Amino acid sequence: MGKYLIFSLAIVFILLSGCGKSPTGEPAGIALPGTPAVPVGPDAPAAAVTPSPAPTAAEPPPPAPAPMPTPRPVVLPSGKEVLQLTAGWKPFEDPNLGIRFLYPSEYEVRVDSLTPHQTGIQIDRPIKDPTWGEMREPFIGMFVFKVDQKEIGLTSPEEVERWVRRLPADENPIPGGGPVQVTGKMQIGEHPAFVMMEPLWPGDPPNIQSLIVVGKERVLWIGLGGVQLYPDQAEKLWPQQMAFLATLEVIR
Repeated sequence: MGKYLIFSLAIVFILLSGCGKSPTGEPAGIALPGTPAVPVGPDAPAAAVTPSPAPTAAEPPPPAPAPMPTPRPVVLPSGKEVLQLTAGWKPFEDPNLGIRFLYPSEYEVRVDSLTPHQTGIQIDRPIKDPTWGEMREPFIGMFVFKVDQKEIGLTSPEEVERWVRRLPADENPIPGGGPVQVTGKMQIGEHPAFVMMEPLWPGDPPNIQSLIVVGKERVLWIGLGGVQLYPDQAEKLWPQQMAFLATLEVIR
């Protein structure tokens, strides 16, 4: 994704030369600018002089990419903290998707059916950015997959990583299926959840955090990388995201 500018420079050299006579009446040698004159006569044949090429400046190396901020530990708040953080939040429930949760009232929930087995859910809000104009500010996003747990089984980090690699290309959130790395296991309600690192861009190492929540007939892939991409919002956003996870229920 880039643009290139091509500049064409035309440089015209005007070579001034002159002729004259030496005090003895013999023709004098003619010199080009920057080239030493060579005497011309019966005893001194003309010799070609090749000017040395001008040195070229070496291009500076490209700047190293900025290191990604260290992921935060995924730890759910206590019941009292959840009540404080979620005061005034709105409920969301979709029996067909098999999930319900609370979310901040200033945001909106947008649901998009992507394939027969995958649905995208984005919780965000419209804002006006001074540079980019109208845009949407994300709170959290997820993919909901319809699965048959009896067939795939997701009870260990190795099984989760294998499942990610084997997802169809049109359903895999990561182009090429990886690489991904499961770094921890926890509980979300009654269901096992796996903390996972995934690449931000194709070819990157796993550097963005996400969470895989395993239900009976649904698997949730929840993105938690917002605090790494927008560290200035982390102090407010991360506790809210953890409170969101504490209210999340997988009912199918």
